[in-house]
Amino acid sequence: MIIVALTSSVVMAIVYLNILNKNREEKTKLEYYSYINQLHDIFLNSDEVKREYVLDEKIKVKTTVEEEWQVFLKKMLKRNSNFFTSVAIIDNNTGRIIGVYGNGRNKLQKANNIIFSPTHPAASLFKIVSSAELLQNQKISPDTKFSYRGRGTTLYKYQLKDKITKWSRKINFKKAFAFSNNVIFGKAAIKNSNAVELSEMAYEFGFNRDILTNLDLQLSKFRPATDQYNLAEVASGFNKKTLTTPIHAAFLSYVVASKNPVKTISIIENISKNNIIFVNPERKVISHVSKSLREDVYNLMEFTALSGTARSLTRRLRYNVKKNYSIGAKTGSITGGLPKGKREWLTFFVKPNGEDDLGISVSIMNIYKDKWYQKPTYFGKKVIKHYVKLKSEPKRLTSSGRN
Repeated sequence: MIIVALTSSVVMAIVYLNILNKNREEKTKLEYYSYINQLHDIFLNSDEVKREYVLDEKIKVKTTVEEEWQVFLKKMLKRNSNFFTSVAIIDNNTGRIIGVYGNGRNKLQKANNIIFSPTHPAASLFKIVSSAELLQNQKISPDTKFSYRGRGTTLYKYQLKDKITKWSRKINFKKAFAFSNNVIFGKAAIKNSNAVELSEMAYEFGFNRDILTNLDLQLSKFRPATDQYNLAEVASGFNKKTLTTPIHAAFLSYVVASKNPVKTISIIENISKNNIIFVNPERKVISHVSKSLREDVYNLMEFTALSGTARSLTRRLRYNVKKNYSIGAKTGSITGGLPKGKREWLTFFVKPNGEDDLGISVSIMNIYKDKWYQKPTYFGKKVIKHYVKLKSEPKRLTSSGRN
């Protein structure tokens, strides 16, 4: 009887301790997210992301951004003459945002509010998603040829018809991606895809879902197509309803350049109170895009950086840089979004050849009002050169060694 009583007491004690631990964990989670909410408001109402924030005397927040990159980006954009330019950099090895900054002649809105808000049409960046969907299950291949009439930068209903005239031209899918041909993407989507399949692939690339581990921001918005012509508009990026952020634009390259499983990215390193560090939530698996499919899109982006609309990104780079690094890119441009103006996009990855290092993914967004001054590829080339410089000084580049 005594043994039974003792056993019951031990069981009750264990149950009680478990309840206490659960309550303590719930309290800690609530406390953690209350600090995250405070940080969220600070983020959106400031012009830059700092390495460290002090919420009060006891609570400190460290972000993943690195001083080396932040100082470089500030210096690069100090004399930026565009209405606004933003740069976001993700370490493909860790999923950490190691650099993010915006600047320009716009003084009406805080830079971070522009960078972290999904008010920017994705334009032809969405062709990365469409390509993955069309190449999936070998529906088409990079060498599949299509005919089209008119300019590739427009998208009229007559252009989507399979009518061959003396003005028709043929181009393969690889070149259509590299030169951002709206007509080819529209025709390919109508013949080989549908609204549901394209929506599923958009979800795999982070649309309509959280891509950040520990900071709740507005989601990039994707609306499924309502008819065949709308499907062509959505697949080609020729619309103003697919909205994204500069962070998500870099994330698109991150999905292509990283390894399986593709996880969410992060911008909070840790939160501490009285020198006690809160445990960050684990990064979640966000994409199940197959390795072979990502390699196909990877090759398309490499060709675009070499011979397509992003070729000025790699033009006149030193021979040893081209030889020792892989660079892939996608461009896009469209008028619309908030703040009002013309958007010009560039998303790209750069990684060392023959190494386990997965490199970085970068997005650059320009907003023009009256005219343009510096193109995204101008800034992109500077980022590549700085990354190569840091790689030659491994002690200064610490992000790839993090877990």
